[in-house]
Amino acid sequence: MLKNASFFGFLAAVSTLLSAPTEVRAIEFNLSLGAEYLSNLSKRGMTLYDSFQVIPIYALDPGFKHFVIVGSGAYYRNELTDRIRYRSIINLNATGDKPLYETRGVSADTHRPITHEWDNVIEIEVPGRGEASVALSQDLSAHKGRYLQAGIRVILYRPSEWVPNLEPAVFGNIGGGTVAHNRYLYGSGAEGGLSHYEYGVSLSLPPNIDRYFPILYVKRFGILGTHNQNASLVVRESNTQIVALFAFKVWSHTEKKTSSVR
Repeated sequence: MLKNASFFGFLAAVSTLLSAPTEVRAIEFNLSLGAEYLSNLSKRGMTLYDSFQVIPIYALDPGFKHFVIVGSGAYYRNELTDRIRYRSIINLNATGDKPLYETRGVSADTHRPITHEWDNVIEIEVPGRGEASVALSQDLSAHKGRYLQAGIRVILYRPSEWVPNLEPAVFGNIGGGTVAHNRYLYGSGAEGGLSHYEYGVSLSLPPNIDRYFPILYVKRFGILGTHNQNASLVVRESNTQIVALFAFKVWSHTEKKTSSVR
C-alpha cells in the first residue's frame, strides 16, 4: 500500500512538472566595435604616456544576464535596489603604461610588470541627478596592494526631446592606496594613503551605452602627497586628459529559451 502511494505520488509530481506553466525568455548576443581616442594614458593621477592614442575597442554581450566583456575587462553589473548598483570588474590588463604604438616620438614608460586587478564598485543613484560611488581595487598578481576611491557625478540637465539620452555631467574622484600599490604605480619613495584626485565634465549616452563608459570626458588630474609626487617614476604631478569613444553594433542574435515557472 505504501509502495503504491509512493508510486502515485511520483506520478503526480511528474505530472505537475510537465503541466507547469512555461516562460519564454529572449536571450540576446551582441557584438559592438568602435574606437577610443585618449590625449594621454593615465591612471590614478599618474601620467603614464604623455601623448595621444587611438585604440580599437570591442564589446561582447555573450547572453548572460548582467555580464559583458569590454576589451581586456569582464564587467558584471547588478541592480541591488532601485537606487543601489553593484559592479565587479576583472581587468586583465591593469598596468596601463604600455601604449599600443608610440606617437610624436614619445617613449613609453614600461617600468612596471604586467598586472591584473579586481574592482568592486557600489553606486548610490539619485534618479535624474547623478550618483555617488565607492570602489575598492585589489591587485591580483604584481604587488597585491589595494586602492580605495570615492567619487561623485552630478547631471547638469536631464535628457529632453531635443537631445534624447544625452547626459552631460560634472564629476570628481579622490583615492588612496596601500604602500605596495603606490610604489608600484608612482615608484620608489611613494607612501601609502591619499594619492590622487581628478575632476571634470563628461557626456554619457544611456541606455545605449552604460554610464560607466562616457562617450566624452575632459578631466584634470594629479598626484597627492609630497612623497608620491617625488617618487621615482613620476614625470608630471598633474595633467589634463581628453577621452572620446564611439561604438556601433555589428552583430546581434536573439534566441528564445523556455523555462518552467514555479
